[in-house]
Amino acid sequence: MSTILKTAISAALSQEWQKAISANQSLLKENKEDVSSMNRLAYAYVRIGKPDEAKKALAELRTLGQRIKSEHQ
Repeated sequence: MSTILKTAISAALSQEWQKAISANQSLLKENKEDVSSMNRLAYAYVRIGKPDEAKKALAELRTLGQRIKSEHQ
């Protein structure tokens, strides 16, 4: 498990949402198809009261999920 991933998870567990957002964004820069990081990012945005950012992350997650699903059919 990478250091950034540990930070993302630890920050969320300790409710350090800005830190969690930053860590998950870093993970997504490395891998834009990281479903877990995208999900954690959306949740962190919800927790800090930024629903528009959460909706954007969830829309990206939905698009990615649909693409993955179609690739595996």
